[in-house]
Amino acid sequence: MKVKEIFEKINKIIPVSTQEKWDNSGFLVGDEEKEVKKIVFALDITKGAVEFAIENNADLIISHHPVIFEPLKDLKKSSVVYKLVENDISAICMHTPLDIAGCGMNEILFNKLSKEAEFEKDYKILETTQPDGTGFGFAAKLKKSLDTGIFAQKTAKALAEDEVRFYSGQKEVSVIAVCSGSGSSMLEYAKNLGADTLITGDVKHDRWIAAENLEMNLIDAGHFGTEKFFYEPIFELLKNNAECLKYEKKPYKTIK
Repeated sequence: MKVKEIFEKINKIIPVSTQEKWDNSGFLVGDEEKEVKKIVFALDITKGAVEFAIENNADLIISHHPVIFEPLKDLKKSSVVYKLVENDISAICMHTPLDIAGCGMNEILFNKLSKEAEFEKDYKILETTQPDGTGFGFAAKLKKSLDTGIFAQKTAKALAEDEVRFYSGQKEVSVIAVCSGSGSSMLEYAKNLGADTLITGDVKHDRWIAAENLEMNLIDAGHFGTEKFFYEPIFELLKNNAECLKYEKKPYKTIK
């Protein structure tokens, strides 16, 4: 397949048009007419990722985080973008569109957590950003409340992490909220939806304090830990030509 054909398949199910204003998702580097025989998936397109692609004769890298965020003011030989162009390797980056897609990052996290804890079928979008009711994160109710420490251990196991950091603002976990990446700013959204626990990554000092003041449980599973599975839906989409399911539209209200 050509690069443009691969991008069209992805864009049909995970539209770039849904990205946030500050984001820079899409087909960012390369020749859209280039034939692709091998693809490398990488959370970030680092020099190491490009070298790995070169060593494995890959024609395309598909990443979650954009290799170009801000306008480039120079393009030196040492830069990652230069290395991509120099070695004729294209780059497709799907960031916030994948975060909010029905088959995207937060759906993956929900499925991973569901293997370690039982949830009610009904769940709510944490922050609705699209006209069709989709958005960032979700909140879901456990069928049976769990001790915060035990649930933190289950989270680590579900995400295949050796450890997670957590603050216990309440003794038990009953309603969780999840936002992949760096989503601790969602604490207040989670509280308003009736959640007592937020699972995310990259939690800064002030957000731990906010969790204490809000009497919320907060679990930091890491930015990498909550997003390292990003490739799964895209891989399945390309492999099986499968279409992702959209979130069932649910009103933005408190879970009881």
